[in-house]
Amino acid sequence: MDQKHCPYCGSENETGALTCTRCKGTLTPAGGVLVHEALAEVKVALAAKYEIVAQIGHGGNAAVYQAIQKNLDRKVALKVLLPHLAADAGFLERFHMEARAIAKLRHPNIVTIFDEGNENGIHYMAMEFLEGKDLHRLVKERGRLSVAEAVDMVRSIAPALDYAHSYGVVHRDVKSSNIIITSPRTAVLTDFGIAQSGYGSVKSKSGPILGTPKFMSPEQAAGRAVDARSDFYSLGVVLYHSLSGEYPFRGDTMIDTIHKILEETPVPIGRRVVLPPALEHAIDKCLLKDPSRRVQSGKELIALIDAPAPERSVRPVEAPVRKVKRRRVLPLMSSIVTAVLVCALLVGYKLREHSAKAIVHTNPTVLYENLEPPPKAVPSVVGVTKDEAVAILEREGFSLGGIRVVAVPSPESRGKVDSQRPVPGTAAKVGSQVDLFIGE
Repeated sequence: MDQKHCPYCGSENETGALTCTRCKGTLTPAGGVLVHEALAEVKVALAAKYEIVAQIGHGGNAAVYQAIQKNLDRKVALKVLLPHLAADAGFLERFHMEARAIAKLRHPNIVTIFDEGNENGIHYMAMEFLEGKDLHRLVKERGRLSVAEAVDMVRSIAPALDYAHSYGVVHRDVKSSNIIITSPRTAVLTDFGIAQSGYGSVKSKSGPILGTPKFMSPEQAAGRAVDARSDFYSLGVVLYHSLSGEYPFRGDTMIDTIHKILEETPVPIGRRVVLPPALEHAIDKCLLKDPSRRVQSGKELIALIDAPAPERSVRPVEAPVRKVKRRRVLPLMSSIVTAVLVCALLVGYKLREHSAKAIVHTNPTVLYENLEPPPKAVPSVVGVTKDEAVAILEREGFSLGGIRVVAVPSPESRGKVDSQRPVPGTAAKVGSQVDLFIGE
């Protein structure tokens, strides 16, 4: 059955739905969100401090308006909590507590919060109004980012996340629509509305998982406690989508998407788009399901992307070449040997062709089974030494394709496999090669 997609919270609704079942936004026939029905009420409630100009957005927990802060004659983005969440005492307390915590952050790549409060039952947060376009809309309208544009975005957002994390603030909803491109080389992180001061649970008092499914880390999708590494998983999804136009996981429904995040392995971005090896590896490492193996910080992410090409290029591992002494062969003898070999090959080919036809006539499936075994899951060799990895791969019917040296955050990881390609669990042809990334 066709679904109506909510472009703001990402959930799927029945085609006849008039409001989003998750964020309660009013849906148009095409799935867009109409102006919030409480606009008139908001204008009246906040009239003493703010002049509402227009609604500019609608998310899973709030409507966002362009407004003028009257006492300073300053343009602001006014985020107003949706009525059904204002009735949740636990959510309401967290909304104001987080607003006050985030207001303390002062970073050029994090939106500034000027004010928060409750006026006549309307709970709001006034933020810096950013001139620019969000990354989701930019990619939708213009197409995929270039490598240079994507790297510039990371150079803005990764340090901003490190700064927020240093204050114990985890964003928990890093996604393309929460990144505003304010100039060709500058991006600003917005909407800390479901952020957590300290590393806590992603569930609200009433139980639903908060966040946007396509960008969620596995631990967030499972409803477990999250920390800074969850934000870097989400930033990896942002990079993956911005550069390839695809998401690592996207199901027909929100539940299907969450199931894929928890149970499936993403298609490596290198199979979707050609990228510099260092950037490709950085994205793959952001998307590891195990947080302990994932990118740990913005500083590490930038270091991975900036890794020098010579040291990070795949180095094929070749078997040693055995030297064979050359012997002179008479021209006539050489011709005879060549003729005999050609005849033998032709006879062998005819015999095999005849045998194959007989097998197919008897049982067509036997030919496939005898000539080419079915694909097999690539084993995991992460965390072991190169020699141990080679032994495991050979035992499972695979071979070592190449080695790439990568920087790792801890001395314990040096000399061990940091990640691999294809990633563990990928179905691959028996005998195919596996590239290893060894920590240094």
